Amino acid sequence: MQTNGNDLAPGGHNGKMTFTDNIVYSPEWMGHYEWAIVTGFILAFWVSYGMGANDACNDWGTSVGAGTVKLWQAYILCAIFNTFGAILLGYKVTETIRSGIVDVSVYNVYSEYNHSIHTYQRVAHCDPIVITTLATGVEQRDDVDCARYTAVEFLFGQLGTLAGVAVFMIISSVFKIPVSATHAIVGATLAFTLYLRGNKGVKWAEIVGIITSWFISPIIAGVVASCIYLAIKFTVLLKKDSFNAALNMCPLFMWFTLAVNIFACIFDGSKYLGFDKLNWWEAGLLSFMVGAVVAGITHFFLRGWVSQRAISLHERDLVKKEKRQAKRCDNVVDQPYSTSVEMNGLDTNNTKEVTIPQLHWYKYLYTAIPEEPRTSKHQKGKTSSEATKEKCETSTAHHNAEPYKAYQTKIFINLNSSHVEMNGLDTNNTKEVTIPQLHWYKYLYTAIPEEPRTSKVFNALQMISASLLSFSHGANDTANTVAPLVAIWLTYKTGYALTQAEERNDMQMLLAFGAVAMIVGFVTLGHRTITLIAKEITVDVSAPSGFAVELGTAFMVLICAKVGIPVSSTHCAVGAVLFVGITKSTVEGISWIVLRKIVLVWLLCFPVSGLISFLITLTLTKTFQ
Repeated sequence: MQTNGNDLAPGGHNGKMTFTDNIVYSPEWMGHYEWAIVTGFILAFWVSYGMGANDACNDWGTSVGAGTVKLWQAYILCAIFNTFGAILLGYKVTETIRSGIVDVSVYNVYSEYNHSIHTYQRVAHCDPIVITTLATGVEQRDDVDCARYTAVEFLFGQLGTLAGVAVFMIISSVFKIPVSATHAIVGATLAFTLYLRGNKGVKWAEIVGIITSWFISPIIAGVVASCIYLAIKFTVLLKKDSFNAALNMCPLFMWFTLAVNIFACIFDGSKYLGFDKLNWWEAGLLSFMVGAVVAGITHFFLRGWVSQRAISLHERDLVKKEKRQAKRCDNVVDQPYSTSVEMNGLDTNNTKEVTIPQLHWYKYLYTAIPEEPRTSKHQKGKTSSEATKEKCETSTAHHNAEPYKAYQTKIFINLNSSHVEMNGLDTNNTKEVTIPQLHWYKYLYTAIPEEPRTSKVFNALQMISASLLSFSHGANDTANTVAPLVAIWLTYKTGYALTQAEERNDMQMLLAFGAVAMIVGFVTLGHRTITLIAKEITVDVSAPSGFAVELGTAFMVLICAKVGIPVSSTHCAVGAVLFVGITKSTVEGISWIVLRKIVLVWLLCFPVSGLISFLITLTLTKTFQ
């Protein structure tokens, strides 16, 4: 096998030796491990599949939950932006995962062939005389051959990493728990290298920094997202006419969203597009101008369209609700509640109505007993059908009322909590106040109702923020999951464990492979994790709050991707959802049971993936070496 003359390996002076061109390894050891390449691609597919079924759902969970996009639309947009993010920006994070946490040069050592016992024995490096004869073509010594790179052990370790991450990610997705692929990969990589090389080569400072970022990043993302939502609350939601306020602020939010994300993408960006040659001020000016142009177009040319679209979407929602309510009311049957039990009730001609006392006690062990619906105090003494009819009539009257009056005139502050109630749900326990009567700081922890038309204005903003978050996800997490495959591929192609990924043109194909596998996972299994992100962590996800969550998450992930820190987008997204949920609805709006379950699985992610990686690496090294 031939190698590039620019590569380095241990040996010679100062522990490293620069090889001349066209060094031929004897024998060509990688020819015996082609099966490992095929296995690596298969495992990498399942790793990216698991990430698509899990991590990628963070990008679109809030958008689907808020009703901004339908699930099939999320599939298409996710496919587009994740792929571009991985191909254009992914190489930098891939390099950090592949060689930033372990000094892979410790795997660039040789074995000598011992003719007496007919086997290879690992040594620190080949005999310098043998190295010279290989490089110059001079006849070699008969008793020693420069035979085999132990980089094959590095290849086995990366297979173990892929196996550990794939198993953990897919199981977590089936059980609907959002976990971090980055978290799992770092744990698996650390496990195999501790087994193969011990403490040698482990970059503990970098690992501590990465692990620290997992705890700090959700807090920072949450704080940023909360600040964005508070800005929306004070500039839009607290205004008397929040709908027009939203239309006025929409261009400004559009400018901020585009400027921040474009700057993060192009500053020190893709060398394939020439962005790596831009100075910081050039990237900043370009980002500012693009954001300003789009904001100007939105304000002067698209304001009317955004307004009409918001009203149309809201009216469509009202029609759907009225149809669902009418259908429920039509199904009400005037029949008082009865304690009679019908046996085999599928066919009324084959049933026997009996009162509960007529049955023998043991029959109640397998007999379904009807449960009377719970009614409120003012409905006591009424049949269940009467109560249902009254509820239907009240609901219909509410839908036919002026839909925006309550939002434009007043709000109600519940005396027992900081939650804001609209339309005086319990007038005996509320105090009607106008918005200016509250001190400004109370709005920091007071839930404010979101007028439906106002929320619809944020639909377009949320779609843009979700798309940019998906782009950043491709740049960060898709690249992370492909990193072990990149390590296997480069080791196979060059013979070295240490090869600069950016110098290889085939890097983009590997990143595209990971992006495609991720899309397959998102389409086939992603709906489970989307349900949890959208509906189970916090009680209410709307377009304004979803926009804040996505922008805060994208901001944090893109910044970390630019500096090469493999941060977890899952941690950032969950942190943003949590903080915005508290800001919007107070702690009462958070499902702490679900959150505890998520954190518990996060804590298990690192050791479980590491254990699987260790076991697979142990098996491979004992079997094939």
